[in-house]
Amino acid sequence: MKITLELMKSWNADADGINRFAAHPELEGAEHTHVCSVLEADGASLWSVWVRCNVAQHGSDEDRKALRGDPSSLVRYALAECGSEEDCLALLDDSNVRVRGAAAKR
Repeated sequence: MKITLELMKSWNADADGINRFAAHPELEGAEHTHVCSVLEADGASLWSVWVRCNVAQHGSDEDRKALRGDPSSLVRYALAECGSEEDCLALLDDSNVRVRGAAAKR
């Protein structure tokens, strides 16, 4: 999923998130995986998780499928809450009990 400043704003990013993104003009229109890598290298790992959670909610099937093995249980939880039935089935045996619970509820 390509990330833009307008997309970040539509997801209600606060001033810190907008400023961190805007500090790297090369990120405008970049794939979310690249955006997250740059944010993490910049010391903004929570913003990287935030972007991935939004991709879990708004991304394509392919984007969401790539997040099923994300190292952050918050991202996998967002995927279990907002993803497809296929995403939930894939997360039923997740190592995190909350992720499994969210997947099982759907």
